[in-house]
Amino acid sequence: MTIRYTEDAIINEEVSRIIDYIVNGVVQLFRPESIILSGSLGRGEATILGRNGKIEFLSDCEISPIAIKYVPKSKIDKLILEIKERFGLDLDISGIKLSIYFLVPGLSRGIKPTIQNYDFKYGSKVIYGSDYLHKIPDFKPEDIPFWEGLRLMFNRMAEYLKYLPANGEPNSRSVFWLYKVVLACQDTILLSVHRYDPSCQGRNLVFQEVFPKYFAEMNAALPKFLPLTVEATTFKLTGGSNYYNCNDLQSSVAEICDKVFRWAMKIETGMDFDSYVEFQQHYLEGLRIKAGIRFIPSTLLQNAFSLMEILLIKRSYISLKLMSKTLLPWKHTAYSMIPLIYFATTPEGHVHTSYLHRTRQVLSLFRDLDEQKSDPLAEYQYLKRETINLWYALCH
Repeated sequence: MTIRYTEDAIINEEVSRIIDYIVNGVVQLFRPESIILSGSLGRGEATILGRNGKIEFLSDCEISPIAIKYVPKSKIDKLILEIKERFGLDLDISGIKLSIYFLVPGLSRGIKPTIQNYDFKYGSKVIYGSDYLHKIPDFKPEDIPFWEGLRLMFNRMAEYLKYLPANGEPNSRSVFWLYKVVLACQDTILLSVHRYDPSCQGRNLVFQEVFPKYFAEMNAALPKFLPLTVEATTFKLTGGSNYYNCNDLQSSVAEICDKVFRWAMKIETGMDFDSYVEFQQHYLEGLRIKAGIRFIPSTLLQNAFSLMEILLIKRSYISLKLMSKTLLPWKHTAYSMIPLIYFATTPEGHVHTSYLHRTRQVLSLFRDLDEQKSDPLAEYQYLKRETINLWYALCH
């Protein structure tokens, strides 16, 4: 029986062959007890475009091998590069933490109800070996903390910035991530009424029901929001979109993101702010993330967990300058800078230089920077890249 990875039957056959190729490579590397496919491919909702007899992956492939074998990072990177060059597919292999949870008796009971873990349990496929998904506790939507919605918005804004071309002109990949920003706003609202669903299509159907009913004021203030979530879901499932090379989409998404983010931050922290410079200052001065699964009250302890994750799980490195800032909450500092960069420019090309100044000020605490660029757009591009690099190292 063919597993469904996407809505298009013809594309699905080609994807099945590619997944089989990836599984063979992962088995040779890890000799795993199980391989779990998560994300949009795991849900059968991957965004894959078919053009001129070729396919273009916008979704990535998230693979979790459950294994006890140590594999050098160089070998994993070699497989990831091979898949990218051969198929144009971004492969993400990350099963170390899950292997510990699943293979150490009793430890899986401590898995927390994050969006990631909820989606993993209810929206993944076992594509090789034993089924370990049953070991994840049975979460309900109301178990997911509201902070998870804010974290999702931070991450989606960062991912959009990562794929935004230097000229700011939307392409299929940047449109894909713009839509994901819209859907993150949708999902944050669904979390507030405990109606989150592991399916992209399911979430949008629920949103069409609850948004006009329970959020009438926001619906009136953002008339494009609901239609854009439908458009984004359609694009996610079929790759069809009316928005290419269109500043209107960027402008509409920015307005929606701004209003939903302010609303969510008010609910979670009680914080009001006039500008994103003020937001960034207040967020770090009075961290009041009430239920954040990723937030540990002790900054030192939080940073220690981040350091272990970087060194042991991501198997990456960390700068000495960052190591010296142990009293700053690393992850939350990186998160707090994402809105500064996201809202630093407008589709019309205006640059908020005060946002760039604040971004440089904070970044300089963590890494040595080049001299300030005289051209605001050049300065924006440079600081955007440095901000995304910091976010990727600490939060991705």
